[in-house]
Amino acid sequence: MSPRNRFGVWILAVLVGLVPFGCRDSGPSEVQTTGRKMTDAELEALRLAPMKVLLVGTTAWSEELKLQFEGRSGTNVSVTAMDAEEWANSSNEVLDAFDVLIVPPDRLASLVAADKLLKFPEAMLEKLGHNSWYAIDRRIGRVDQSVYGISLGTPLATVLTHPSAIGGDSEGMTVPETWSDWQAAAELDRENQRPLRWVEPMSDFHPAYSLLLRAASMAKSQSQSDVFYSRIDGEPRLTSPPFVKAMEDLLATYGPNASELKKLSAADLIAQVQAGTIQGALVPLPRLDDVSIGVSNLKPLPPPGSARFYNYFDKSWTNRSAGVLRTQVVGLSGQLVGVLRRTRKSEAAFRLVELLVSSPTAEAFAPLADQVLISRPEQWSNASQWAGRQYSVDATDKIREIFNLANDDVLGGAEIFPSLPGNRARLQALTNAVWQVLENGQEPLAALEECQRTWIEIGKQHRPFDPLTLFHQFK
Repeated sequence: MSPRNRFGVWILAVLVGLVPFGCRDSGPSEVQTTGRKMTDAELEALRLAPMKVLLVGTTAWSEELKLQFEGRSGTNVSVTAMDAEEWANSSNEVLDAFDVLIVPPDRLASLVAADKLLKFPEAMLEKLGHNSWYAIDRRIGRVDQSVYGISLGTPLATVLTHPSAIGGDSEGMTVPETWSDWQAAAELDRENQRPLRWVEPMSDFHPAYSLLLRAASMAKSQSQSDVFYSRIDGEPRLTSPPFVKAMEDLLATYGPNASELKKLSAADLIAQVQAGTIQGALVPLPRLDDVSIGVSNLKPLPPPGSARFYNYFDKSWTNRSAGVLRTQVVGLSGQLVGVLRRTRKSEAAFRLVELLVSSPTAEAFAPLADQVLISRPEQWSNASQWAGRQYSVDATDKIREIFNLANDDVLGGAEIFPSLPGNRARLQALTNAVWQVLENGQEPLAALEECQRTWIEIGKQHRPFDPLTLFHQFK
């Protein structure tokens, strides 16, 4: 056989797979096949299929969402309402069945790490005026400088006071500006054998929020936001001096009154402030639905802060500059909206996001869900007209005043509670620790050590998305 013919045979052998390259594999070879082309009927069925939305919230909110979206869009929507406990126990695989998530922010970072969420296009953020939103709202859904979730209202705390409290009382006790002042007011009330005049809600997770607020106020600055977790090893810092001091302050403030305060909700305290039976209450921002119990007549003030901060670098306490108090913790609850990466309905999903954050739809949702607020300046242009059907203009103006105050970046900034799977369990453990100290007399450090061990175990259950991994990648 001539060289030319031999070369031709070799080429033919390669083409039909008779002469494999590299190592010989005795197993069956995989045959690549082209996917079946969808028929016109299948494509039409896909187009008409409803967009699937997961909502951690009420059925009333899901029904309103469906009504609002389908009334303004050619796309049908199917909304699944889920409570917080079911959300906490849902796997990422369960979430893959949806196109849009309207959920707490506690799993944002881990969903991004697992490549589950689409990044919001810059053009859409510009269309929504995202850069003009409050800085806290902008930060809540951002990971590694990219936006993967849109905040639907950031729950912050404010002090609502009765008009008689402004300017000081007959005993010279002015509105508390620091946690030490808040504690001194409680001690003065007990000395005079009268009910406490400055109170925080103590039902549900509020004891945990109170402890976190106090600890966060003792952080050095916004650039050192590691009061909750160490950036060196990712371990919780619940046994660090700010947390121990915060627990001691809670014990001194409320310990003798713990049993009578345990069931008090934010709504209970707002009603008492309005009635004048207490002078002030530290509560989450009231929603429009709360104005019926008199928020419009109350004066909003910033939460207390700390005159001293703890520096984790040199392990020392330092006095703050005058007037600079860290007061807020955000990211504990509230809602944000994200778009799943695997969706075939991305265009409709982004239209839904735009609807959720725009007037007048956002105002319609506000009374239906906890911690969903009218939080954008552009929403307020229509708020009084919309809310006037149920609430007075004075009431809506008061809610705007409260929200503007709580989001004022000049007040000293805010600590972002890390977005971590299992945060609901962490808050429950912290709440239990507070009651172990206030009701059962456990030493603050011992209760915090026990809680820290629980937090570490919760973190192990959700690896590889432990705090340190998320901090280094996304913070």
